[in-house]
This record gives sequence, C-alpha cells and structure tokens, in this order.
Amino acid sequence: MNIAFLKDKEITKRLIYNLSSRRAVEVVKKIEPYLLYARTIIDIGAGTCNVAELLSEKGFLLQPVDVKNLSFVKNYQPIIFNGTTLPFLDNSFDSALLLDVLHHTSNPEQLLQEAKRVANSVLVMESAYNCIPQKVMFLIIDSFLNMEFLNHPWNYRTDEQWQLLFRQLGFRIAKSASARFWFLFQSQTYVLEKYKCNFGAIN
Repeated sequence: MNIAFLKDKEITKRLIYNLSSRRAVEVVKKIEPYLLYARTIIDIGAGTCNVAELLSEKGFLLQPVDVKNLSFVKNYQPIIFNGTTLPFLDNSFDSALLLDVLHHTSNPEQLLQEAKRVANSVLVMESAYNCIPQKVMFLIIDSFLNMEFLNHPWNYRTDEQWQLLFRQLGFRIAKSASARFWFLFQSQTYVLEKYKCNFGAIN
C-alpha cells in the first residue's frame, strides 16, 4: 500500500482519518478504564495515531512508535524503530499499549519483552479465535484490511494461548475482558503487570 499517495490526496487522507477516528473512539472506550493510574504512555504500533491523539486530548502523555510512519494525524508522528528494540530506557513509561499489534509481528515474544522493559504495565488488545474456521476468517479479513497478502505473520492465538504466552514471559494478568465484534469475532483485552518479588531480610 502506498501510504504517501493516500496522504497526498485530500479525499483519501480525510476518509482514512475519519474512519480511524471512529475506531479510536471505540478502542479508547475499552481501554481507558484500565489507564486510571497511567500518565505517560507508549503506543507501540501506533498506526494512524488516532488512538494517541484521542488519549492525549484526555490528558495522557503519549509517545507513538511504529516500524513505519502510518500517521494521518497532523500533530503526531511516530518514532520509527526496528520492530524489536525500543529506543527508550527501562521503565520510561507508566503503561505500554499493544493494540491489535502482536498478531502482525513475526516475534511477539520479543516485542512483549521490550514493552515490559520500558513500561511498568502493558495493555494488550488482541483478537482471539475459538476454532480453525474463525482463524481462517481472521486471516482473510485482516489481509484485505491491511492490503498485505504476502509475508504477513498472522500470529493469531486463542485466549488460552495468549494467556499462556504472557505467563511464560513473566507477566501477571491483572485484568482481562472479552468483547464481541462484527457478531462473529472475539476481542480480548489484557492488563499485564510485572511480577514483583519481595524478599524478607535474612537475620
């Protein structure tokens, strides 16, 4: 997909911005209750940056990052990174967002570890399939929506598989919620926290 072409044409730029803004409103409704104690947020895989724009309007301090600049928001341009290593110090943010991002990556484990390194908590929103036909439908629809038909990771998992992955990487699942979309599919939201070890003094 030629992003520069879409940005150069006023009609496509406005259309994509408006459609992405509508989606951002729905996404923020789902995730805002889990950001009560967050002020600084890194939006990993920020895409069009509409979620970052909306959250910033609500008083959060947002830093969008992505592997390429897909922003259609005038005042928000993401920091570009290599998809594996985030250019920030440990614990730079209160929260990290991974909103429908992990299934697009070839190494979701590495990206989760990086999110865990730079933020105190990680909020994940991901599609979860319940059966193989549903997974196939995810693949077809996602390919058309993103206009990517080759070299697409398609790392979809079931809810149980996502939760297992999080625990294997040393996360505690503080909260989780499920929601239906398009009547057929399931979206999962997870609030992930780092395990904290408290060692008593040795006498």
